[in-house]
Amino acid sequence: MAGAAFRRLKAAIFKPSEPAFGSTVELREEYSVVRSVEHGFPHRPSAISFSPELRVLALGCQSGEIFVFGKSGVEVTARHDPDSSVQQIVFLGRQMAMVTVGSENDIHLWWFENVEDRCRLKEKRFYQVVYPGSKRVSVVCYPAGSQYLAVGTEGGNILLIGAEDLVFSNKMEDIIFWNRATEIMQGTNKLHPGSVEALSACPADLDKLLIGYEKGTLVLWSISQRSAIRHFPAIQYLCTASWHPDGRMFASAHEDGSIAMWNSEDEDDHGGSIKPYGVREECRKIQHLGWKGKERDGLLVFEGGLGRQEFADRFCISVLQGKDLVAFEFTSRIIAFTFVDDGVTDEPDTLIVLCEEELVAIDLKTPGMPSIPKPYLYSLHDSPLTCIQHVTNVPHDFWQALRDAHVRTAEKSTRPWPVDGGILKSVGSKAQEEDSDHSILVTGHEDGSIRFWDATDVSMSLMYKVTTNNLFLNVDVPPEEEEEERPEAEKWPVFVKTGTFDPFCDDPRLAIMQIDMCPLSRTMAVGGYGGQVFIFDFSPEAMLSQFSKLTIEMKLDGEDISRKLNEVLEFQTGSLEAAAGFQASVGLLTCPPSPILALSLSTQFGLVGMGCRRGMSIVDYFQTRELATECTILEEESRQTLSRLQSIRKSFRLTMRQIRSRSIHVMGQGRRRRQDYDTPMAKSTSAMVAAPPPGRQREKRETEEEIQQRRNQLGNGIRCVHFAKTFGPGISTLSATGFGCTNSGRTFLYSLELPADVNRHQEPVTVRPIEREFSLRHGAPILAFTVVDHSGRHIASSFEINMKRAKRADNRTPHYAVFCTEEQVKVVTLPALKGHAKFKLYDSDGSQLQRIGFIETEDGAQLVAIVSNDGEAIVLSLPDLQVRMRSTAVRWDDFRGQRTFVFTRRGEAFHMRSPSQLQRLALGPTRKVSPKCHMAVRAERPRRRGTSPTSSGAAASSEDIGSPTESGMERKRFGSALSSALGSIFQRNRTPTPTGTDSRDVSSQVLGKPTPPATAPRSKPSVKTPPPATSPPAGPTNEADFFADQAAHAEEEGDFISDVLSGMDSFHTAPESSSTTPTQEHAKPVAKPRTPSKSSGSGLTAHERMVKAAEERGERLAATDVRTKKMADSAAGLLAISGLMASKGQKS
Repeated sequence: MAGAAFRRLKAAIFKPSEPAFGSTVELREEYSVVRSVEHGFPHRPSAISFSPELRVLALGCQSGEIFVFGKSGVEVTARHDPDSSVQQIVFLGRQMAMVTVGSENDIHLWWFENVEDRCRLKEKRFYQVVYPGSKRVSVVCYPAGSQYLAVGTEGGNILLIGAEDLVFSNKMEDIIFWNRATEIMQGTNKLHPGSVEALSACPADLDKLLIGYEKGTLVLWSISQRSAIRHFPAIQYLCTASWHPDGRMFASAHEDGSIAMWNSEDEDDHGGSIKPYGVREECRKIQHLGWKGKERDGLLVFEGGLGRQEFADRFCISVLQGKDLVAFEFTSRIIAFTFVDDGVTDEPDTLIVLCEEELVAIDLKTPGMPSIPKPYLYSLHDSPLTCIQHVTNVPHDFWQALRDAHVRTAEKSTRPWPVDGGILKSVGSKAQEEDSDHSILVTGHEDGSIRFWDATDVSMSLMYKVTTNNLFLNVDVPPEEEEEERPEAEKWPVFVKTGTFDPFCDDPRLAIMQIDMCPLSRTMAVGGYGGQVFIFDFSPEAMLSQFSKLTIEMKLDGEDISRKLNEVLEFQTGSLEAAAGFQASVGLLTCPPSPILALSLSTQFGLVGMGCRRGMSIVDYFQTRELATECTILEEESRQTLSRLQSIRKSFRLTMRQIRSRSIHVMGQGRRRRQDYDTPMAKSTSAMVAAPPPGRQREKRETEEEIQQRRNQLGNGIRCVHFAKTFGPGISTLSATGFGCTNSGRTFLYSLELPADVNRHQEPVTVRPIEREFSLRHGAPILAFTVVDHSGRHIASSFEINMKRAKRADNRTPHYAVFCTEEQVKVVTLPALKGHAKFKLYDSDGSQLQRIGFIETEDGAQLVAIVSNDGEAIVLSLPDLQVRMRSTAVRWDDFRGQRTFVFTRRGEAFHMRSPSQLQRLALGPTRKVSPKCHMAVRAERPRRRGTSPTSSGAAASSEDIGSPTESGMERKRFGSALSSALGSIFQRNRTPTPTGTDSRDVSSQVLGKPTPPATAPRSKPSVKTPPPATSPPAGPTNEADFFADQAAHAEEEGDFISDVLSGMDSFHTAPESSSTTPTQEHAKPVAKPRTPSKSSGSGLTAHERMVKAAEERGERLAATDVRTKKMADSAAGLLAISGLMASKGQKS
């Protein structure tokens, strides 16, 4: 009792204080950084493969990452060792497995495992090719339906490895030596043919393997006979080879840009050699080749073969069909390509090209061969990203209108995406989709375009795109490149520009720097590098929009800005033809031009606030009127002028200093990790992110002089602008207030007087500066600013309240102003402007804030989330600034990820993990977005039967591997034994059965045993079974148990007994006769009791289940005619065989 009382007293004394706002609960255990999915195009891709059976597309990268995509929402990822890049991906036919080949001679076997509502890639086997003389792996081939994997090496030898387990027997017959394959052609001159460059199985006969060596030698090899069938002489150095779908012809591509045709049935029948791009000049080698189509000519697709001098800078995929040749030109290097069929026939209808910077799908069936829109794998870096904004609570009607506007303007194929494999496990109804809100990711780019991405689910697809370069008169937009002036006879080949990747922009002033969008009012504001700001209004129809412009001067008294006006952009005037979607209505321009650093759009007030290095301005965009402008530039900054040469020299000096500081950091002592907090969440770090090596210490902290010097370079520009209906400084009533925060820690405040809503477009808005300013003592740049109400909640606008997206603000005093600088987060009360709470980051360990965001909980409470230059994410409550989470979010040396980090209001985050791909994070497992899907094999189509290398020329079976632990060869053995027993029974059923013959006679005749003495007829005779074992072993230990387990497997897959008896019904041809009518009842065998098999899901053994299924079938057949009665006797004979075989196995 005393101990319990002491514990209660201790808990009461040390009980943590309750949060100071509303009903917000403690969130330390709720928040943690969890990696969700990746969006965009993988960085540095290296391999691609398509599975016709699974209908999925797999991509491999040089970083070892593997991405598998099906229909929209079906995604599976895995990863190699980081030191081994993915060189090739091979799917294993109808098995749910694939093999990847690494750059370190490593081969990995992966299985798709469906676990609950998700699918994952699990590595089952790993094999390192270390055979003497093999050197490096050059190519891998898997003949569909076979049991082996052919691995070609740079040493010229080929290894045959088990496809099910990646086991190499080290036997001589499992190696195709180069000297044995080419011994007939070489004669006495035994020269090495080079590495294996091509390896492909014949589509009509899987026993035939086409081998192509580097020096041009082609060999047709028989796997079963282990010898060469035919040899084809070398004409040029070989690059690759491809079979025609009929299996009689194949084509080889060579280094001189030529393609040779060969007849596989006659080595003397050479189909000839062609050079698609002529013989007048030297051509580049053809690196990839594909031959598809049922016609003899078919569809020949290849990469390369262009002239070295005239087309040296072009990346092209050529499609040759008959005499028609079309060259698809891309803007980045081509990695590989693959074909996708229509899912019904083997006819290819889509060509998927993997380039270094994008993925393109070409429609081969539509005239003109247009591109097919993708649901994923978009290149976010078509033009380099300059800013990112995440928008939540997007209504469904606006979301659908954006999609419709994009469809109207897109000029692409109308065919759906052909990769449609996988099964979605969570698909909402159309009504649920219409009632739910969506999320949109808005990105600004260097070429002046704004793109909208659907970020609601796993697959992030492009919804809409709007450009701003058509709103200017004097921008350096490159004209459409025209075909070079050549004679009419030489305008060949026809180049078709394909893809969207275009990273070059000739005018940097077009770059989008800031975006602010209100999805409820369908209004958007964007700011650019040239000092331009545009207001866009959404319209679902194309129309002539009235475009008004306004120039805002930001200069000191007496400052001469004439020499800076040559860089000013010129807007279009009058009415503009605008397509459906966002249409520009107002254009603002700072003079002299200065990049926009801050932008705030208030659709409730009809105001837009813009800030740049020279100052800030508040504009009424309803009336296109300038309300207030503050020039914050210092006088010494305005006098600084640099010539072009001086600017280049200064930029070079700064670059060298950055390189020197980085090299000192790498070679020096590095960074020092902070002390862990006492909370469990603060101690936990994400295992997915690598921390700095132990023992490293932080660089030397900046001195006060260095900090001041760096801040002087930033100037006194405006970093953030904010509007809110709150208590202004010294004002005890609610009023519209504007805030402008600078790089020097100062904050300008403005009181806004708005007319009534009915007169808002006619009467002017009055803006009065508030004399009382607020300045931070440490003078650090203010990176973010917001205002929360008395309960710590976001102050919602009238649009959010009217549409029931948010609750009304708590208008009790005080409200709280949140200042986020690069050193600390500070909360100040309004209207008193007194300090309430402070969280210092710089003083504790020298870290600095990089990115700041604001998160809302389910009850509307506001949280502030920050990312430091250590890659650490910190979540603080408002207004008391209690630490809710402290965990590593990005690598400490990932500067790109730190600079591009964006928090969402729903508790998620995005950052650039590479120049082309976004990483999605969740601040808690409940907020994680992950693919919920399963993989499944499509229904099998009729196909040609080949031969297996292990069957000595016998026809190869199309059995698939059902699971990693189930052997296809063992299932074949079971099928052969069962077929033999059924054949004897069928032979017995061809002759009439004597009257009164017991079913045991049948089993005795089949097994070759003497018939037991006849006994009096019994109603239910039973098959003699051995006594039960005392302690049966777990799992099959003999042939009988093995057969029983395999029968249970077959029964689960498709009612095995029913299929057998159905086959007997079609096979039985005995004539009907009254003399053969049996007088006994059907025998019911008694099964031996034994421990349930592992393969059985119920309490019965596999043999008992087999007996029960056949017994039920026999009882149904007993009530039919005489012919069916004979079939029942045959079924009883089969059961007798099973029982006696089990007895024989137990005795042995």
